[in-house]
Amino acid sequence: MRYGYLRTINRFKDYNKQKEHLDNLKCVEIVEEDVHFDYENSKLKELINRMEAGDVLAVYSLKVLGMGMEPLLDFLEELDEKGLAIKIIDIKVDTSKQKYKNLFEYVKYIKETNHQLRNDRVTYSSKNRERKYNKYEKRKRGASISFEKENEIKKMREKGYKLQEIADTLGVSYPTVQKYAKLHLKK
Repeated sequence: MRYGYLRTINRFKDYNKQKEHLDNLKCVEIVEEDVHFDYENSKLKELINRMEAGDVLAVYSLKVLGMGMEPLLDFLEELDEKGLAIKIIDIKVDTSKQKYKNLFEYVKYIKETNHQLRNDRVTYSSKNRERKYNKYEKRKRGASISFEKENEIKKMREKGYKLQEIADTLGVSYPTVQKYAKLHLKK
């Protein structure tokens, strides 16, 4: 069975064009959706759930589905998993015909490639960030000292020792003592 789906993008132009093409296909049912919709709560989702393996969903154009690349690939994969076909009128594709049977294989390939590229970008940017951080780590964070020395700085400062005296006594640099002394003043 063939089911039609139309979503009004431009009420006057697109609607009539979509309706005319879907009527010519003699669809059993034509489902109409408003411009803005959430797929999970849409009439399209209800229609897909009612359709049976071997049925065909006819749409004038993929843009009628109103989905970005990732959701569109998921949607086409969902159709394939349910054994449904899609007829895209404007580009003359009908996956119920032998000529276009492998469209869903291409969709899976594109989805996997897209996913892999995204992961590669995330991995690369994370590694790049780590590399930059490690390169400048000492400059950004300064020298780190043990918890015991940090407490010793605090105690000596409270007793009235000068920063240079603390640095000389503990064997750390003046800026390090200055940094930890400021930290304890804020607390």
